[in-house]
Order: sequence, then C-alpha cells, then structure tokens
Amino acid sequence: MTPKLSLLMTAIRRERWAGVCDSIAASFSQEWELIICGPHEPEKSLLDRGNVKYICDFGSPSRCQQRAFLAAEGEFVARMDDDGLWLPGAIDRAFALNPGRSQAVAVIFTEGENYNRAMVHEEHFHKRAHRLFQGLLFPDHWIVTSASVFALRQDALAIGGFDCIFETSAISTLDYGIRLQNYGVQIVMLPGVSIHHTHMP
Repeated sequence: MTPKLSLLMTAIRRERWAGVCDSIAASFSQEWELIICGPHEPEKSLLDRGNVKYICDFGSPSRCQQRAFLAAEGEFVARMDDDGLWLPGAIDRAFALNPGRSQAVAVIFTEGENYNRAMVHEEHFHKRAHRLFQGLLFPDHWIVTSASVFALRQDALAIGGFDCIFETSAISTLDYGIRLQNYGVQIVMLPGVSIHHTHMP
C-alpha cells in the first residue's frame, strides 16, 4: 500500500530512532514511511517494522535529505531531524487542515529545554519576524523557518526537492520552503507545538 506520508530523516543519533518511530505512530493514524539517510545503519528490529527504509550515505546533511526525498513513495513528504519527537496526534492535526496542491502545512517546533518562547507563536515563522531576511525579494508574510512542511510529493518534485548546494539541512529547508511558495503553494502554520527537539550546540 502506498503510504500517505513519507518522512525524510537525515540521521546520526541511532539511539533515538526507535523513539522517533514510536512518536510518529502516536502522532499519525494513516499509513507512513520513515526514510533514514546517514552513515549508521538502523537496528534490525527497526527495519523489521516494515515502514522504515535506510540509505547509507556519508555526505552532507542536505545530500542525505535529498536522497531520502528521491526514495520517497508517499503522497506527501516532510523532512524531520532525528532528535525530534512528535507530539501525540500532531501529524493528524496537520492533515486535518487538508494539505494539497494549493496548500502545504508547516509545524511549530521547539529546540532544547530552554527554548526561545517566541518559537511557540506563528509570527516567529514568517519572514517579517527576522531581520536576516529583510531585503530579500519575497513577501513578508511567507513562512521561512519551519522545521517540517507537509507538502504533496509531486509539488516537491516539481521544484527539484532540496538543493544540495547547501551543506546543512536547515538552510536547504529554508530554501525549499521559499521555492515551494514561489511555485504557488501556500504554506499555512498549524497552531500549537507539534514536535520537540533536543539541542546540539
């Protein structure tokens, strides 16, 4: 059966992956797959779950993210980090907003125990909230900093996925979101925190 959602995960923290899978299962009630790309092979017990794929790659995080994207089979795609745990029901709430050709859904995330409290508000994720983006030639209301965007895989394919010219997945993800919106996909924010991350300085 074709999964509804493919989650793309550039990954190095092997000890966290079982918890990641458990959090996805508690967050989404439809069919999904997790595509892990990085230098460390998952435990056999994880691969035996049947909806986890692994791609061995020693390249940059952006390249791993793109390779995971190209292996995706889901109707929708979203990237994530392997230090993130989804909140119960959060992905279901994102799909309740009916993402599709005209609309993708971005989520609010936190990083670390002492995260920036501004991050829990939608305004934080718009271009206008960040001086760094001022002067760039795209609208102030566009979403620029969400960690995960649930978009149609066909739309992501149309823009080429993630640009591997960027070393880090954070910057390639920013660029990806801007190009999606430039392609005509409106990105809306899902209210409330959907995923918690640890933080590695």
